[in-house]
Amino acid sequence: MVYETGDYLVAKEIPGQVSLAQLTTIEVLINPPSGSLGPAKVNLVVKNEELPLRQKNHCQQVFETVNQALVALA
Repeated sequence: MVYETGDYLVAKEIPGQVSLAQLTTIEVLINPPSGSLGPAKVNLVVKNEELPLRQKNHCQQVFETVNQALVALA
């Protein structure tokens, strides 16, 4: 975790498992429900310096993992 507020957080992947260009940064923006009981909206951005030469690259894999974790919490 790099930065966190009530509705925004930034996390970075720990070096050691992949090359430096593949290290991902994850940003999560949480928009509270507009109604009294409506669901919150979550915007998820996963990025790195890796060239997107393949559709299934490390960044996409991290995005899918985080997205699945968020869906499981809902």
